Amino acid sequence: MNKIKNVKFIIPDQNRFCANFSTVQAKGLRLPHLGLLIIGEMLRREKGCSVEVFEEKIKPVSISDIEGADIVGISIQTVAAIRGYQLAEQIKKQFKIPVVLGGVHATLKTNEALEHANYVVRNEGEYTFLELVEALESNISPDDIAGLSFKHGGEVYHNPMRPFIDDLDSLPFPNWKLIKGMFKTNATALNHFLYPMQVSRGCPFNCTFCSVTPTFGKKYRYRSIESVIEELKTNRKKTQQDIFLYDDNIAGNKRYLKELLSALIENDVVPRSWHSQMRADVAEDDELIDLMKRTNCSIATFGFESINPDSLKEMKKGQTVDLIEHCIATMHKNNIFVAGFFVFGFETDTKATIRETVEFAREKKIDIIGLMPLTPYPSTPRFEEMKDKIFSKYWELYDVQHVVYYPEQMTPSELYFEALDGYPRFYDPKGREYFKVDKSKPGYLPHHSFLERTVQIWAKQTRNLYELELIANERYIEWLRSLPEKSELEKIEHFTIEKEDLDLHKELKRERRKLKR
Repeated sequence: MNKIKNVKFIIPDQNRFCANFSTVQAKGLRLPHLGLLIIGEMLRREKGCSVEVFEEKIKPVSISDIEGADIVGISIQTVAAIRGYQLAEQIKKQFKIPVVLGGVHATLKTNEALEHANYVVRNEGEYTFLELVEALESNISPDDIAGLSFKHGGEVYHNPMRPFIDDLDSLPFPNWKLIKGMFKTNATALNHFLYPMQVSRGCPFNCTFCSVTPTFGKKYRYRSIESVIEELKTNRKKTQQDIFLYDDNIAGNKRYLKELLSALIENDVVPRSWHSQMRADVAEDDELIDLMKRTNCSIATFGFESINPDSLKEMKKGQTVDLIEHCIATMHKNNIFVAGFFVFGFETDTKATIRETVEFAREKKIDIIGLMPLTPYPSTPRFEEMKDKIFSKYWELYDVQHVVYYPEQMTPSELYFEALDGYPRFYDPKGREYFKVDKSKPGYLPHHSFLERTVQIWAKQTRNLYELELIANERYIEWLRSLPEKSELEKIEHFTIEKEDLDLHKELKRERRKLKR
């Protein structure tokens, strides 16, 4: 193969409409994943490649956008896997160039991904993709590229796993300019004000339904404090005064997080606000909470998962309901808004469990809620345990909103509707008391009043999205209600993309964009 000059990456969006209730959606804000932006910058620096990244949540990619590419990489999450496969097949057929699939789903379902691509990059892809480009340019076999899977002569080859990257400082900062339209469309206006970043990878915990550990490992790895401060000083726009941290658990190492937050203060780079995911046990560390408040943590997202002690034990969460209550109270005491996520469908969960959770969340004044039917992501421990209960592997339904298996204490349709109906019940303004920021406390910022208003607007918007969600899922609901008993699993007529009205889903996506404020 000649020198690879032009590389194009795609982050596909799912074909179906999804209300995505658990994520506050604001007009003008799109937060793409970082991996391809790091790989792209490595290719620019080390190979002199021209790189473009197409994020379909900003603008759907067209085949004409791929014109001139020497190689294409597509990063897929489970919910967008089908769309990624469609693009891969179209690109291979039309341009006769190598297509590489990577990302979480390609890592978890490598053989499936290889049916649609020439190569699959497993787990962390930075060095694997770079070495693949070098091998293709030199016309040498990719046999020695760790972390790569490929087909040759009709045979499938899985090279040994590449060790996870210990020195995260060896990676360049993500190059946001590579994304087409990142700062230039009405859909991305707020990107001028919020800077996304990641300081760690991996998670030391054992939640059975989570795909983070199979993809990024159990070892919690983090960048040096110096690297993070340097990125904040040199890689963001002056207008990007708010920070969103992508980390799956920013407090996986509390000592490190304390050092990082202290360094923000010492280096005069404290943001106007910051937001990340963390576990409820941060509330047990007074020093950490004080630093979070002093560095303007405005929202914290928690996977509370359940108020059913049996379910918490089953999923190996390692926390109690008392800790969840303490966490919510501690955050609010320190003027930090709470986004709380709950998962339903474990062995002892009933319809009453879901309703009690909604009442609990209203009583404790959780600000933003996620009510999610358990999603058994492929290759997770939960997926393996539930194999004889799963009735659909139509990946577009794996969006933490649809039911794809038989729960023990409910029918699939009961689980689906109880979780879905929980949103209008939670956000019902009748009798709902909102958390109010205490303006008399040290650390109050005008930004807090903006967040109060945002929470109230999102409550109203969610009720509108609920109606769109019902319209989008008329066929799914009809199919769900027609399912036979679990003992007749083999008789199910599967729900597939061919049964969908994709024109309807496109129109509903346009309606969703109109709702965003």
